[in-house]
This record gives sequence, structure tokens and C-alpha cells, in this order.
Amino acid sequence: LARKKILNNIAINNVLIALKLDRKYADYLHYYNHFVPDKSKSLQEIAGYSIHPEINAVLNRVHQELSTIRQKYLHPGDSILDIGCGPGLFLKDAASEYKTTGLDITPGMIEILREVSPSTKTILGNFLDTEIHEKFNLIQAIGMLIYINRGSLDRFFEKIYNLLHPNGIFLHSYAHALSRK
Repeated sequence: LARKKILNNIAINNVLIALKLDRKYADYLHYYNHFVPDKSKSLQEIAGYSIHPEINAVLNRVHQELSTIRQKYLHPGDSILDIGCGPGLFLKDAASEYKTTGLDITPGMIEILREVSPSTKTILGNFLDTEIHEKFNLIQAIGMLIYINRGSLDRFFEKIYNLLHPNGIFLHSYAHALSRK
């Protein structure tokens, strides 16, 4: 029943967008709004990654790369934006030393991020449609580029460029490309 409801909402959403009807109503019906994370799982699992040793090794490398970049290029108090932050898997470690902001389209993920990292500013919304009036020293997008359609890539990268301080860093990793298949 839940799957049927989600599929119906997706169909309605696509029709509304195709007909260029009320975008806010279409966004309200989006299936991400109905996703409820299982809080009994680890942050890694909630974020959509398995706990298989090979995946753990890759994710550990991503964490290490982020840490190295922060240590090498940022100063305490610098600002970090995590686009598609999910439950805060890649942001929580930086919150004690940096001004962190997490943006995600899924209310349940933002809720978990607030619990995991209370000092992190949270933004609920679609990156391309959300107005952000700050500049950041580091913008990270880990495993979320798959959700940006090809027609929006120029706008995506232009927005990132406009949100970065001069000499700011954009780091993206396509960790979702990992598969055991």
C-alpha cells in the first residue's frame, strides 16, 4: 500500500510538472517527503550505503580526503556546505571546528542531522531551487550528483561557483557508483 501511494504521488508529481502546474504542490507530493529513515540503523546505512567491508573502506577514504582538505585549506570557523547531506554522515565530523550547513531535500534526513549535529545549520530543500545568501569556504557534494539531471548541470555548477568564497573549494565524490554487482 505504501509503495502504491508513493508511485501514485510520483505519477501525479510528474504530470503536474509536465503541465507546469503549481511547482510547490508538486514538490509537496515528492516521494522524498514520505521517506522515513530507520533510526535503528547506522548513519552509513541511513545514508544508503551498505556496511560491506569494501564499501566501508571506500567511505573511510572519503572521510579521510575530507579531513585532509579541511586541515590543509580551511581555518577554524570557516564555512562548509554539504549539498545532499542526508543524515550528516560526511558533515558531523567537521561541526565542532567549522561553521557547517547541511542541505537535503528529505525532511527525515534533516531531522536526523539535527540530532547528530545540533550546531549545524540545516536547510530543507532542493539545492537548485533554494535561495542561499551565504558564501562558503568548502562546498561538498558526496554521492548526490546522480540526482542532478544533465540539463541542470550548468546551473548546478554556476550556483556552486557563486556560493564559494574566492579560492573556495568544491569537492564532489561519486560514492554511489560503488556496487558489489
